[in-house]
Amino acid sequence: MSTCGVDVVRSFALERMPFAKDIATDSLLRTESFNDALGRLVHSVDNRLFCVLTAPAGCGRAVPMAGS
Repeated sequence: MSTCGVDVVRSFALERMPFAKDIATDSLLRTESFNDALGRLVHSVDNRLFCVLTAPAGCGRAVPMAGS
């Protein structure tokens, strides 16, 4: 895939495009904090509660959504 005229995958010898939206859930690193965030999100959805997930930019806030 080309970004601004640069083939990122080839230039950096990657296996696939980084930060793609189609994350393979079996490839996720399931840390304690990941499991905690996922559990809280699932609890909120199951109980129709309001939930806000906050974290610094670039830390992967959207990843727990893919892991559910």
